[in-house]
Amino acid sequence: MRRLLAAAFVCTILFYVEYTDLWRKVHIPYDIEGYHYSLSDAIFLSLKNHQLPLWDSWNYSGIPLAANIQAALFYPPSWVMYAAHLPFSKRLPYSSMELFVIVHIWLAFALFYLWLRRGRGLHEVASILGAMAFAYSGYVTSQITHLGLVCNYAWFPLGFWGIDDIARGRARRGIVKLTIAAAFGLLAGYPATWMSFAVAMFCYGLTSARNAAFTTLALGWAVALSAVQLLPTIEASPMKLFDPKYARFSGMKDITYFYAYLVPNLWDFELGVHVDTNPGKEYLYLGAVGIAGLLLFLLAFRHVWRSSLPLLSAFAGTLLFMVNPFGWPGYAIEKSHTLSQIFADWYFLAGFGAILAAFAAIGIDHFLTRPVMKRHLRAAWVAAAAAFAWTAYLLSIWLTHWRPFTIGWASAVDAAVGVTLVLALLACLRVCDQRQYRVVLSALLLLGMVEYKVFGTSKRVNSMAGASTTKQSKEHFFGFSEPAWQRLQQQHPMRVTVDEWGPFATDWRHVQLAVPNGFDPFLPTAYRQLIEDRKGVFTSNRIFKLPPDPETLRLFGVGHYITSENSALYKELLANPNFKMYESENDYFKVFELKDAKPPYAFSTVASIRIERWIPERRRFEIDTDAAGTFRLSEQFYPGWRATVDRKPVTLSKCETAFQCVDVPAGKHMVEFVYRPMSLLIGLGISVVATLALARIALSQISEPRS
Repeated sequence: MRRLLAAAFVCTILFYVEYTDLWRKVHIPYDIEGYHYSLSDAIFLSLKNHQLPLWDSWNYSGIPLAANIQAALFYPPSWVMYAAHLPFSKRLPYSSMELFVIVHIWLAFALFYLWLRRGRGLHEVASILGAMAFAYSGYVTSQITHLGLVCNYAWFPLGFWGIDDIARGRARRGIVKLTIAAAFGLLAGYPATWMSFAVAMFCYGLTSARNAAFTTLALGWAVALSAVQLLPTIEASPMKLFDPKYARFSGMKDITYFYAYLVPNLWDFELGVHVDTNPGKEYLYLGAVGIAGLLLFLLAFRHVWRSSLPLLSAFAGTLLFMVNPFGWPGYAIEKSHTLSQIFADWYFLAGFGAILAAFAAIGIDHFLTRPVMKRHLRAAWVAAAAAFAWTAYLLSIWLTHWRPFTIGWASAVDAAVGVTLVLALLACLRVCDQRQYRVVLSALLLLGMVEYKVFGTSKRVNSMAGASTTKQSKEHFFGFSEPAWQRLQQQHPMRVTVDEWGPFATDWRHVQLAVPNGFDPFLPTAYRQLIEDRKGVFTSNRIFKLPPDPETLRLFGVGHYITSENSALYKELLANPNFKMYESENDYFKVFELKDAKPPYAFSTVASIRIERWIPERRRFEIDTDAAGTFRLSEQFYPGWRATVDRKPVTLSKCETAFQCVDVPAGKHMVEFVYRPMSLLIGLGISVVATLALARIALSQISEPRS
C-alpha cells in the first residue's frame, strides 16, 4: 500500500508536471495568484519577522487577518509549508503555492483510496479507479485556482471513512477521523465548500439514530477545534458587507449544465480561448473511468443499493441544496444572514462529485468481484493494445498539437471510445490469466490518467501560459524604475493608492506597503460607506478608486497616486497642481506625489507626534500637545482593537465613519493602539481543550481491535 501511495504521488506530480519547475509550461492563475498568494506571503513575511500576523494592515486601510477565514491562518498543512521555507527564503515562492495545491490533490487520491479499500473493503482496482475519478476528474482539475476549495475537498473521504467506522461499531476511531476531516476542511478557508461537506456527512450518517448522533457530535467537535478561527470571524462578520449567495431563487436547475460530466470538451476551454467565452459554463468531465463505473453501478443497482444507502442519502441531501426545488431550502436558508452567505448552490458540486466517484467505484467493485473462471484470452491482448493505441493518440495531440481536440457534442465520440475501452479492459480483468492481468491493468490505469490529463490540464479555466509574474519583492516591483520604487518605500507609514490601471491592490502585501484599496470579501460596510461619501467609485463589488481630492487622500494617509498613461486619470493628475509626477520614461506605472501629504494619523489640535512603534497589530505614539484633543488613527475600527493613554485603558470610538479615535488630554502622553481580539484568546482556549480531548480519544482508540 505504501508503494501504491508513493506511486500515486509521482503520478500526481507528472499529471501536473507542466505546472511545476520540472517542465514549466503554464502556471495556476486567477484566485490563487491574485488573492490567496498575497495573503499567504503576508503571513510568511510576518512569521519571518517573528510576528504572529493577526491584522492585515496592507489592504482596505486594515482588515482583520485572524478573522478572515479565507486566509487559512490556522490551517495546519499551511504551517508545514511556511516552516519548510522560513530558514531559506526571503519570501514564499509562488511555485510552493502551486505545489501545495498539487499535494492536496494527491492527498485527495490517497484518502479516497484508503476509504474505499480499508473502510469499505472494495476491490483494489475499484478503489484505485474510484480515487482517480475523485482526484483527477473535471471538477477538481478546473478548480485548482481556488486554494481553499481544493484543500477542503481533499478531506471528504476521511469524513466518509469516519462515519463508516462509526457504523461498524468503532465509534471512537470514527469520531476522530470525521472530526479531523471536518476541522481541517473548515480551517482550509472555504466555508461554502465546508457546508457541502457538512450536508454530505450529516446525510451520510442518517442511516441510523446512533450514526446520526455520533456524526453530529463529530461535526460539533470540529467546530470547537476550529474555534480559534471561527470566533474572531463571527465577531467581525456583522461589520462585513452583507453578500447573500443563497435564497429561494437559487438552484442549479438547468439540466444542460450537467452534460459536461459526460462530454469531455462540451465547451471550448483551450488555453488560447478568450476568457469571456462560454460564460457560466464549467469543465466537469467524469472521465471514461467514472462514466464506465456509473454505468456498472446502475446495472448492479438492485444488488448494491442496500450497501449504498448512506451514499444515496448523502446524494439526496446534496442534490436538494444544489437544485433547491421549489425554492423551499432557499426560503429556510435566506432567513439567516449567516447561512445565506455561506450556502451556495454551486459549491455543492464538491459533494456531488465525491459521491459520483464513490458510486463508480462500487459499480466497478461489483463487476470485478463476481466469481468467474480465469483463462487466457486473446481478446485481452487486443483490448490492451487498443487502449495503449488510444492513449498514445490522445497524448500525441496534447503534446504536439498536430490537430485540435474535438469541441462540442462531437467530443462525445472521444468519451464513448474511452468508456468502451475501459469496459472492455474491466471485462478482461475479470477473466484473464495472471500473465495478462498486469498488462491489462497497466493499460487501464494509463488510459484513465492520460484521458483525465489531456482533457483537463493546461486549459483556460485552470492555467495561464508561462511562469507566474508575481515576483514582487522589497527589492523590485514590476513596472517601476529603481529611483521611483525606492522613493515609495521611504514614505512609510504613508499609503499609496491606485486606480484600475495601477498595480493590483493585493500585490502590495508582498512588499508590505499599505493601500486603502483592496480585493477581499471581507469589505466592511462602514468602509464602503466612507469611500462612497468621499466620492470614491466602485468598479466592482470589491474594487474602487479614490478621487484625486487632496483632503480625502490626506484622511486616508495617502502620499502617492499610481496610475499609467492608459488611464483617463493620468492627464487629470498631470494638470492638477496638488500633484507632482516623478519623471521617468522607463516606468510603466506613473507615480504622482501628493503635495503636503499627511500620514494615516492626526491630532485635532496642534501637537508634536512621534511614532514609537508601528507594526500591524500595535501602533504606539508619543504626543505632546498644549490642548486636549482627539487623536485619529486612519485604521479600520474593528472589534479587538484596544487603546491606552499612558498605559491606562481609554474608550476607543469610531470616527470618520470607519476609523479609530481616542481623546487625549493636554501634555505629553504615550498613546497606543493594540489589536488583540478577546474572541481569538477565547477561541484558542476552546480549540486547545477540544484538541486535547480529541487526542485522548485518539490514543485510547489505538487499543481497539482492527478489522
